[in-house]
Order: sequence, then C-alpha cells, then structure tokens
Amino acid sequence: MSRIVRRDMLKVLAATAAGAAVSGSGIESALAASTPNPNPNGLRTGVAAPKVRFTTTPGLNYLWLWGPTDFRDSTSSQAWVNNYTSAEYSIIPGGTMWARPDLPTGALITEMWVSIIANDANADFFQLGEIFPWANSGPVRASLLTNGVANASQQNLPVTISAPIPIDNSQSIFTIVYIPGTLNSVAHQLFGVRLGWTLNPGLTLFPDPRRIINGGPFVNGATTGPYDATLKSDLVTPTGIPVGAKAAFCAVQSYTPGVLTLFPDLTIDPGIANYSGTGTQGFGLNMVYMMVPLSAAGKFKIHSYISGNCYVDAWGYVV
Repeated sequence: MSRIVRRDMLKVLAATAAGAAVSGSGIESALAASTPNPNPNGLRTGVAAPKVRFTTTPGLNYLWLWGPTDFRDSTSSQAWVNNYTSAEYSIIPGGTMWARPDLPTGALITEMWVSIIANDANADFFQLGEIFPWANSGPVRASLLTNGVANASQQNLPVTISAPIPIDNSQSIFTIVYIPGTLNSVAHQLFGVRLGWTLNPGLTLFPDPRRIINGGPFVNGATTGPYDATLKSDLVTPTGIPVGAKAAFCAVQSYTPGVLTLFPDLTIDPGIANYSGTGTQGFGLNMVYMMVPLSAAGKFKIHSYISGNCYVDAWGYVV
C-alpha cells in the first residue's frame, strides 16, 4: 500500500486548478510515485509472536481498557511512549495511572485481568476501587500485587474477585489504579485491563457439558471436597462458571442407588439430600439435573450416602 505524499497531491490539485485535464491514470501515476508507507498497519511493525486468545465465558459481557488511551496520568511529568519496534505500546510512568470503567447500573463485575510486562524484581500493583463522593470514602473491591519476578514476556494475570461486585451509578463510581513497580522505566509496560460482567443475571446455559467430578469413588457416610466448579476435573481447564456464581446447573449421575447432599463450601452440612438415585446398581444410570449451590469462590462439597462412583457435569450457572 502506498502513502500519499503531500507534495504529489499538491501537484495534482494545482494541475486541476489550472484547468488541466487530470485523468484517472494521471492521479494513479502521482500516487505510484509516492513513497511507500513504512507502517501500513498504522499501529504495528514487525511480526508479533502468536498469542493465546482469552477465554470467553458464555453470558458475560466484556470491557477492555487499553493502556495508551484509557489510563490517565496523575501528574504532568508522566507520558505514554509509542514503542513501534514491538507489537504493542510501552509506558514510561512517573506515578499512579488511573482508568474509569464505564459500566451500566445493575451490572455485576465477576472477573478482572491485567495484561502487562514487568521485567525487573519490583512488583506492579493494581486496585479496583469504588468511590462514594457523597461519603468521601473509597473501599477497595479487588487488588493484585504481581509476584515481583522479572519476566520479559507479556503476562495476562487474573485479579481475584471473591464475589460479584454490583454497579450502582446513582451512588458510586469505580476506578482502576495501576502503580508500576519501577518508576520511569520501560521495564514496566501496561497493555490493558479486561473486566467481565453480567447484566440482568439469570441462568446461563453452555452448548456442551463440562465435567467437574469424574468418578470418585465415594464412600457411604463420608464428606468430600471442596470441588471447584470453575474448573474441570483436570483442575486446569476452566468450565466457564465464573467465581461468584450462586449455583451451577449440573447433571449429577451415579450407577449406585442412594442419595447425596451437595452444599456450598464453608457452610454447615444441611443433612438434607438434594440428589436421589433409585436405579439398580450395575444396570441403570441414575441422573438428576439440579442446581448445585456454590460458595463465593465457586466451590461445593458432597456428603455421600453412596458407595461408588459419582459424576457431575456442568451445563450452566446462575449468578
């Protein structure tokens, strides 16, 4: 792609103003003589290493706050610096950086990620705060202090949100604060912050099941867990259930007749069965679709009255 050089365009315009007939081929010739654009993509040069796409959870809305445009300087000595030799932008900070996420009233923030480079031993600090101007208060709703280990590669790090954070624009505003571990150094770079949120919470269904418990075996009279509903049974792959969900919509299955009590982690066992299987052992599969109640961290326990394997597959969740 060629870049239109100003002097070439002026020649064409001058010829037109003088009454000369400028053909399409004449314009094309002028453009062809222009200097090629050294950066046709506008923002980037070179070939960036391939990145793994972020996980998208069904039912969630997302907001990206981009470092160079959405984070503001707290002092006049600060400046964003475009780093055209890499795939992204760098920051040379002189203090705290601030951003305002614009979310609708009634939304619930359920997740937060930061995308950074921290290439020295000084940790970065991020904070999600809620400001009540009428009360002159600003409680912290979530925060992250990075590990302080030098890493020249871009890192995408989660910020723990223990329970969904409600948005009420009639009462408060939210801010995201970024304090780099080292001031005035490109060793610390902020690419962006992602928020995940719901609006008008309800039942979110998955297009396929995600197995949380793959067998056992379970023992009659024993309580096991906690089980993390946000992760599959490999304890690595996310199920898509966000932290803060009230319940997981699951298919609970066993080949052994009997009952189970599934209850939130960190709560007292209610002693009341909410799963009942009546099939014949070894011949029939007992399966019940049910809401499995979760703790604020997305975990649950099982008090089993069954000796044998049990399977729990998530099909959705309620926030």
